[in-house]
Amino acid sequence: YIYTGESSEISWGSQYATSCTSSDFATGGAIYGSVTVYPPGTTTYSVTCTSAIGSDMKSVTVTDMGAPPAQCYVYPGTMVNCPAPSVCDKDPLNGDPYQLCLTQ
Repeated sequence: YIYTGESSEISWGSQYATSCTSSDFATGGAIYGSVTVYPPGTTTYSVTCTSAIGSDMKSVTVTDMGAPPAQCYVYPGTMVNCPAPSVCDKDPLNGDPYQLCLTQ
């Protein structure tokens, strides 16, 4: 799971394969490797590895959870994740630098 705009690393490996390919990213035919992806929303990635006796495909889905939660400074040394959709704003009772989570 990632938030919108974040990256994810996809790794693959096969002990007996002679090559591995993907239509989603470049593998260079390598039987071991990893790639960093920046999915445009929830995306499924697949790798197919081939050996002398056949091929096998494995897939993974990277789920985009949307915008990350706002992180507000509510007490000295304490950050909290506010539920989406929220923003941080000044706490009128305690003043700066304390904040409140406000739902948009």
